[in-house]
Amino acid sequence: VPPSPARAHATASRCQRLAEHLPTVDGAPDSVHETLTTPQLQQAMSRMTEALHSGDAAGLVAELRIQPRGIGVEPFLRALQEATPAA
Repeated sequence: VPPSPARAHATASRCQRLAEHLPTVDGAPDSVHETLTTPQLQQAMSRMTEALHSGDAAGLVAELRIQPRGIGVEPFLRALQEATPAA
């Protein structure tokens, strides 16, 4: 089943915003979609999500000196964003 036009547009928009943060290879940027859907990145994201929900990421949180307001990915990312100076 193909994605709805609205979902496809939202995905394309997210990919464009993420593309600026990805490294280039041989002078050409990697496809955001290809990068985000690699099995290696999917597995890493799954493990990080699990660690953030189970509390197993406490060492990383302490090392980053951030204080998430809750358990899970969103509080972690918000705390990381708050701790990062604006460019």
